Amino acid sequence: MRDPARIDRMIERLREVWHASPDMRLGQLLVNVIRPSQPCPQIFHAEDTETEAKLARYPALGDRHTENEVTLGLSKAEALVLFVFLMRFRDEEKLKLEHSAETQILWDVCALLQNHLGTELRDPAWLALVEEARNWVNDMSHE
Repeated sequence: MRDPARIDRMIERLREVWHASPDMRLGQLLVNVIRPSQPCPQIFHAEDTETEAKLARYPALGDRHTENEVTLGLSKAEALVLFVFLMRFRDEEKLKLEHSAETQILWDVCALLQNHLGTELRDPAWLALVEEARNWVNDMSHE
């Protein structure tokens, strides 16, 4: 598990660096600091007002699930992309990504799920947990 104390350290350092260059957008600053091998124009050029609005809508994940239930928040667009993808997969029984938005939504859903499944993913017996979950879903579909 990552050290939760890193968050305050990183935010404080970000505050110092950003105050030294207040005309930079947050995404621009992060791209300049990280220097990724591939360009990231969606991050680099994002206006802070846009980023701030998205942060305001971002769910507080700690409150979004119970032990046996996970709730994912999707925009209508995300839900539609996921629905179209899943329906195609169901109807053709093969996995084929036809649009970059499908790849993005899969990564986003995986990230949300990873946040909810952290304990299970770190469990040494996670393969057994996966098999147990598959069996439960299969059993539930036959009831």
